[in-house]
Amino acid sequence: MTLLPEREDVERLRFRWHRLIEIWVAYNVFLNRQVVVGRDKVCVNDAVVTQTTHTLLVVYYSYLYSLFDPTGTNFIAVTKRSIRRFRHQYVKSP
Repeated sequence: MTLLPEREDVERLRFRWHRLIEIWVAYNVFLNRQVVVGRDKVCVNDAVVTQTTHTLLVVYYSYLYSLFDPTGTNFIAVTKRSIRRFRHQYVKSP
């Protein structure tokens, strides 16, 4: 199956969505304490883990908000344009 070429805004949206997923995964790793803590590690104590968890959550919500910001890559606008394009090109009228 040949993939359809993507417009630049769709590619950018896909890229940003993947980064959002990565931030969510990192947040959950820290939230569930799945990191190594110790004097010889980057996370030297639980306070560092907690602070990093909070920071990742703030970054996550900021990034999520930016997907719907009309001055940037607007998720809703890109999606609507893509649906119209799809219908126009691939759905035949009766």
